[in-house]
Amino acid sequence: MNLDAIYKITPNVAINIGVFMFSFVCPGFLLWYLISPDLFIKLDFLKLFVLGVAISAPTFFVPYMFSFICFLMMKKNGADRVELYGGPKSWYLRHGMNNAVNMYIVVALCYLFGTDGVRLFCFIMGMAIFGVVQEIYNAFKFARDPCRLSSITIFNENSD
Repeated sequence: MNLDAIYKITPNVAINIGVFMFSFVCPGFLLWYLISPDLFIKLDFLKLFVLGVAISAPTFFVPYMFSFICFLMMKKNGADRVELYGGPKSWYLRHGMNNAVNMYIVVALCYLFGTDGVRLFCFIMGMAIFGVVQEIYNAFKFARDPCRLSSITIFNENSD
């Protein structure tokens, strides 16, 4: 990899990679280390990467899908200024950052209370449910006053 390739990285790509690493990979690695330190050391990087993302994904994808559902419902019902609710890129940023906070809370809870399978499953599902409730609450607040609560939008939804 040469230096020119680094200069071609756009801010959008850098933010996407940063959010992905910070909210999926790092907490997943930490959880797998807490679950089984021996397995963490024995696995090669690619397998650990896949397992780390897999364990962190539910707390992201469930609320993300609810964002999409809420957006479609508001659009179907003719909500005013629905474009201010954002789009897939801004939802990725918002839910990615929320996922990071949620997963680091799960890591802390697992560290404090242990990491058996049932407890870990309950922590992750609890955070996914919390994310859904938070997204539905935000959608209702947005539907009441779209100008007051707009999405975190640093991406241009039409560009790459």
